Amino acid sequence: MHLLTAITLTAALSANAAVHKNEDSRNLKGGNHTSFKWGACDPTLVQDSNISCSFFEIPLDYHNAKAGTGRLAVAKVNAMSERLGTVFFNPGGPGASGLAAMNEASTLLLALTGGNYDIVSWDTRGVGTLTIPGDIVCFDNVTDYNTFWNGTIELNGIEYTGNFTDPADTKALLAQATVMGRKYMELEKRCQQHPTGKYMKYIGMAATVCDMIALADALNGPGSPMNYAGISYGTLLGAWFVNSGLRDYLVLFS
Repeated sequence: MHLLTAITLTAALSANAAVHKNEDSRNLKGGNHTSFKWGACDPTLVQDSNISCSFFEIPLDYHNAKAGTGRLAVAKVNAMSERLGTVFFNPGGPGASGLAAMNEASTLLLALTGGNYDIVSWDTRGVGTLTIPGDIVCFDNVTDYNTFWNGTIELNGIEYTGNFTDPADTKALLAQATVMGRKYMELEKRCQQHPTGKYMKYIGMAATVCDMIALADALNGPGSPMNYAGISYGTLLGAWFVNSGLRDYLVLFS
């Protein structure tokens, strides 16, 4: 968990994300936004037979087609009655698999929406091995990871009470601030040196928002209203979407 969080956080902070805030989504270029081939999901991630999966092509950079393309691993469960649209779901993290989360979340969201909406989630950029770009690898083995984080709270953790109401806990955490700041800068450089590091500039909140809009346009039609449910980090993604001005409508659950 610590390793995944560190990798994802570093990638998100360092990413240029290749989009511009407040730009009309109709100007976002690249990718094949019409082709879905729904079928069986990877059983290691999705066990619910009511859920179907597909890949969805995306541009690595929405403003530079020459950067090439990637793909999202997408999961969908169909509405149970008259279909009124799609609810897009992010399970949080950052770094949690949207496909795996659908095993439980799809049933809940179908119930909350009256069964009138398809429920769709996906492994965002930087998550897993099915989406491209997927996991950013920073360590070759557990020994390298443990050596890098030795003596820090990333490896050893910290005991805390609720909201850090214990002054001793707060003091212990703040005492690590300088060390952790330096280590995260070192981690960024380490991740960039790995073969997967070339994708870091294409991973981040802004790119994920544009991917979500591209999915909505492909599934519901260009300019369609956006219905979205997010948990934890997923609510931050929803807030980023609202502030981006790329689409006017949002339904946000937290």
